[in-house]
Amino acid sequence: MKSVLLVGLGGAIGSMARYVVGLLCKDFTGISFPINTFLVNMIGCFCIGLLSFQLTKNADPDNLRLFAIVGVLGGFTTFSSISIEVLNMFREKFVLQALLYVVVSNVLGIFAAYMGYSIKS
Repeated sequence: MKSVLLVGLGGAIGSMARYVVGLLCKDFTGISFPINTFLVNMIGCFCIGLLSFQLTKNADPDNLRLFAIVGVLGGFTTFSSISIEVLNMFREKFVLQALLYVVVSNVLGIFAAYMGYSIKS
């Protein structure tokens, strides 16, 4: 039961943070590209890399992993959102933009995770 509460609390925090980032991006950008989802995914990938390194140093990694990675970052990152956005881009015949979005998000996401992990090593 403790693990469920850790994930749930973390997920609520991550979801609220994602919503706030979306509001801020909407207020400060006037572009049609889904920058809020892209930004959230890059931040989330970086944080997962950073936390993965920290977990190897922690005496109780399971609780931290459940709260921070499964909960907070699981609620924060939006790869489910990227899927529907790409599908909609394809449906609207923005094929090149959709392909670019997928490739750039994944390549930079992997790079951000690497940077997050290696920043402490």
